[in-house]
Amino acid sequence: MQHIKQNAVLATFSRHKSRQFLTSGVGVKTTTIALQANGFSNVNRLTISGKPQTTRYGRTRFGATPNCSQQQPRNIGIRQWKKLNMIGNFANKRFNSTASVTQGNDVLPIIDASSLELPPRKHLATEVTPSDYMLKLRNTIQKGDLANVYTVYYQMRSEKIPISLNTYNSVFNAQRKLRIEGTPLDTTWDIYKKMIEDKVEPDHDTYYILLEIVCDREREVTKTMTFLNARLQLEGGDEKPTKDQITRIFDEKVLERGMGLFKEAISKPNVTLGLDICNRLLRALGQYGKKEECLVIFRYLLNQNIPLNHHTYSNLITVYGRSGDLPSALACIKQYQDAFGSLPKHDPKYVYDYLVSACIRCGDYQAAVDVIEKTLPDIGVQPDIRSYTLLMKNLAEHGQLALAEKYFNKLKTDPNLPKPNAVVFDVFLSHYSMADEYEKAKEIFEHMCDLNIIPRYTELAAYLGATIKHQPKKVEEVLQFMLSTGQLPDIVLMENLVNHYKAHEQFDEAVKKCWDISSQLAEQNKLRLSILGKWTTIAASLLEDSRLNFHNLQTMLDFWSLHIDFSPALNGKLLNAYDRIKGRLGIQNIELSDWSINMLLRVAHSKFINERTPNEETYEPALKEFENRLFELLDEANIHQREPSVEVLNSITRRLTKYNSERLEEWTKAIERYIREPNETEIQMSRELHDMCFKHENIKPDAVIEYTKDLVAKNILIVPETMGLCIQNMGKAKHIEDAETLYEIALEMSKFWPEPVKRHSKSIARNSMLIAYSANNKIDKALEIYYKILNQGDAPNANAYASLLVTETNAKFDGAQVAIDMYDEMKRLNVKPNLYFYNVLISKLGKARKFEIVWDILNEMKENKIRPSAITYGALVSACLRVRSDERAEELIREMEASLHFQPRVGVYNSMMQFYTWDIPDRQKTLYYYERIRALDIKPTEHTWKLLIDSYALIEPYDMESAHQVFDDMKKNNVKPTPTHYASLIYSYGCKQGDLQRALDIFYSVLDYPLLPNESIYQALLESLIDAQQIDEAEKHYTQMINTYNINSTAYIENLFIRGYGQLGKWKDAEQVFNNMLDNDNKEKGRVSREPSTYEELFKAYMKSGKVEKAKEVTEMMEAKGFSKFPRNNVADLLH
Repeated sequence: MQHIKQNAVLATFSRHKSRQFLTSGVGVKTTTIALQANGFSNVNRLTISGKPQTTRYGRTRFGATPNCSQQQPRNIGIRQWKKLNMIGNFANKRFNSTASVTQGNDVLPIIDASSLELPPRKHLATEVTPSDYMLKLRNTIQKGDLANVYTVYYQMRSEKIPISLNTYNSVFNAQRKLRIEGTPLDTTWDIYKKMIEDKVEPDHDTYYILLEIVCDREREVTKTMTFLNARLQLEGGDEKPTKDQITRIFDEKVLERGMGLFKEAISKPNVTLGLDICNRLLRALGQYGKKEECLVIFRYLLNQNIPLNHHTYSNLITVYGRSGDLPSALACIKQYQDAFGSLPKHDPKYVYDYLVSACIRCGDYQAAVDVIEKTLPDIGVQPDIRSYTLLMKNLAEHGQLALAEKYFNKLKTDPNLPKPNAVVFDVFLSHYSMADEYEKAKEIFEHMCDLNIIPRYTELAAYLGATIKHQPKKVEEVLQFMLSTGQLPDIVLMENLVNHYKAHEQFDEAVKKCWDISSQLAEQNKLRLSILGKWTTIAASLLEDSRLNFHNLQTMLDFWSLHIDFSPALNGKLLNAYDRIKGRLGIQNIELSDWSINMLLRVAHSKFINERTPNEETYEPALKEFENRLFELLDEANIHQREPSVEVLNSITRRLTKYNSERLEEWTKAIERYIREPNETEIQMSRELHDMCFKHENIKPDAVIEYTKDLVAKNILIVPETMGLCIQNMGKAKHIEDAETLYEIALEMSKFWPEPVKRHSKSIARNSMLIAYSANNKIDKALEIYYKILNQGDAPNANAYASLLVTETNAKFDGAQVAIDMYDEMKRLNVKPNLYFYNVLISKLGKARKFEIVWDILNEMKENKIRPSAITYGALVSACLRVRSDERAEELIREMEASLHFQPRVGVYNSMMQFYTWDIPDRQKTLYYYERIRALDIKPTEHTWKLLIDSYALIEPYDMESAHQVFDDMKKNNVKPTPTHYASLIYSYGCKQGDLQRALDIFYSVLDYPLLPNESIYQALLESLIDAQQIDEAEKHYTQMINTYNINSTAYIENLFIRGYGQLGKWKDAEQVFNNMLDNDNKEKGRVSREPSTYEELFKAYMKSGKVEKAKEVTEMMEAKGFSKFPRNNVADLLH
């Protein structure tokens, strides 16, 4: 058989076309984004030009980031996306390629065409009834879209639709399940208030759900308060933002409102609250020692004769301990002992652990010890390591370190007791370090190293702090150990380290460590506003130190490349430090670089922007100082023959113009040498060349090359922007060798421009060549240009980034992280996204189901005054459909159609038709969007006609007469049916209706017209045969496809055979098909590339034959190849 021969001749098939037949996710074919803005009139340049770059999306520009186990996801200005369990069903992907071009001039025959007209298409009803709202709300809740739940609820209120108790409960339950962690309960209380105003009586479910929400929120509040209180200790300077946040949390009064709900609920005769919710309330209240409130709940449980469990007693013991009432805690444990036999089965150590904590909190340490050593053994329970750890931790925290140490030593020496674990060592490492018992802390640390136990960050930071204080020579060793474990010092520890190096005459090391740690904190988004006050203090102390040299200053200048909004005072300190060093050494002896001069100009600019005020007395001196600094820096740049960045100079010019500087004319003249404009002849010749290359579809390579070389021979320089346009459009026209020729000409021509324009010209040429290589899927070449741009001191522009994003994400199974990293890098390098980049980014993130990130990107896009285009809306609609949020998609389409700038495109409507045909079959809605295409006078594509056929042929009840009638409609519209359209009929008859003979009849009728069959029609036939368990016949047709018609196979076709052999229990044959394929990163002529779904099918084949171990190997391969979570989750679900 063709498939199981080792040397099978399989045709190469490109990844892109393969994806036309096997799209990821829920089967929505996202409109290809092909709009590319032309021209380079505003080339993005880094203001730190001149300094080599080493970045690529997720890496720091000034060195590798340590492998930090605590590293947080990078903050790109958008909140974390909510996990949606919307895994697509690959079985729904059906022949969505309509890109095939009919070969020859013959029109395919209309098979079994009926003379009947298409059935009338009806628009969806526009009148909305209360029941429609109820259905809409229910569907929205099922889809997990809380924002739309609120939208529907408030629409019902505005339309005065009566809202029932069940509806209110549904909304509350949606909040309970879908509310984003950390969100205050304002909306919850507002809806509850409206419920009471509407005189809708809450029932048991209402109170239960609301109290669950309260307990969830209280848990979040506790965690947040712990963090904020710790942050207060870190902050230097203004602590008001944190204190205001703490005040806002207190003002929520979550527990107070919760207790109000509880009392209200138990006053209702028809409401009975269960033990689980009462225990949750007891736990929340117990953390704050609210004894009286807990007793109200406890008495309620007793009065209602609700059986208690061990959690109830544990929570009561906690509240007694936190309120300092040890007698009540002991009385409670007595009640627990009396009731033990009637309680559900549990581990009694759990309850006694809480008693240990209560005893220690109340200061009775011997009682706590007695619980461990006497009470537990008396009831036949052997204390485990958790009990001893809790005892020692509580003792240490309450100042009884010596007593805790006694039990620590006892655990180490007594063979009958459990051995200390990592948590125990952490406890003593931390407390010895903080108690200045350094030798004991050192002994613990070394013992942990011997046991290969890595301390947690808090404990390790405490030990490093103690080492700084007691054994300075060991600081570097401990710090390197910390970094090697992936743990990065926080701002407080960094301050201690800097002060340590300064105090020990290691000033260079102090500056270096400050930069190394700060840059990595910034890379991990941990250098935030909350700690900038303390960070500013550290930086200022370094800048003011008399030991600061120019090398140190250049390192300090690196901080300004992090794009942090520093205070005017810190900007001033840096400039003062520069003046101090310059005065000490003389300007001639300072090695100023392009990068240094640009950064100094930026700092001066930033200082002026941040300190200007409307007050004339302070404004005028600030402007004068700014002007003097600018001219001084320009003079110093001339002395060292350095070239300030054109972007920096233009930015300063705009600032001087805005504030009516009296020295603007002088400034403009001074920077003329850096910003040279082309002459009239060059502009005219460049314009003619521009017209020749304006559209890549019409470009004539030979004529363009000849014209360009002729201009060069005449010593006429072509405007850099025109050369860039020629290069990129030549690449888009797939004439990559001619694009390379133009690129070499552009680089050679740049040598004849003055210095500032020279770099500008190179930057444009390289950006354009990057786009050209990307358009030809030459990712290695594109990345080579990318690094050249960075090493020149520039950054790729938005168009170049967008092109690179398209190419690189197409080359990877899961390109979402690449997209996020690239977007983050653009922000760090100060590259402003344009419409084209935003469209590509939204499309890529939408395909990866990064649903919430997509909306944040859209909001940012609007904030930047970039108007969404029809392509943007198409990408947004596709993103919605991938997570089955069709109502959100419909809202977007209404918004798009209502826009004054709306230019209809068929892709959006095709996506909706496809969704309602393949994903959530709904013929009425499919036909509705077809009618919208007709109403808006949009020309249907071949894919539109195919979807129309599918709506009749693939959705039950099947309407094959109407499906055949579509072929007549196509003929009337001068559209030639392609094999892809017939594939829909074959698939319907063969796979959907089980009528294999009818499917074969249609297939053979198509074969009567030579050269017309394509992979889609064979795919439909092969699947029909395999579903009918006629795999041998399928192999014959597969051989015919390859040898007779020279049609390339695809991953989806290969998957069919893996699945077919798997269903027959022939796992070895399935395995052979898999082995005859290759992964995308290892292409070879004659071999088909595997997709993630290929691994899934092999996994299923193994599982079908009971080969579990082999199936596990497949999951390991998927993990190793870095597949996205969706295919990995699919197989994981089957494995378990």
